[in-house]
Amino acid sequence: MAVRYSSTGQRLNVPSELDVFIMDSNFYIEKIQIKIISDFETGDKSPFCSQKNRQRCCQFGQMKSSQHFQLNYLLQNYTKKGCSDMAVDS
Repeated sequence: MAVRYSSTGQRLNVPSELDVFIMDSNFYIEKIQIKIISDFETGDKSPFCSQKNRQRCCQFGQMKSSQHFQLNYLLQNYTKKGCSDMAVDS
């Protein structure tokens, strides 16, 4: 999974777990084990802001069956079109 974020240049800690929360739908997955695969600057910096945009790519670790179910639901219902046929393998 890849996430984009804005960075002020300070190094972020390297998490071993990820929580996914979607505020407008009360969707929440807690403590998914992850491994950071890459973290890089995307180059699409705003001329009006000193922050840089970055992308962090994560690999999922062991999950409970409930986390698998929730993650598949997330991929099917909250990702860009064309990705909705993605699923997480056991």
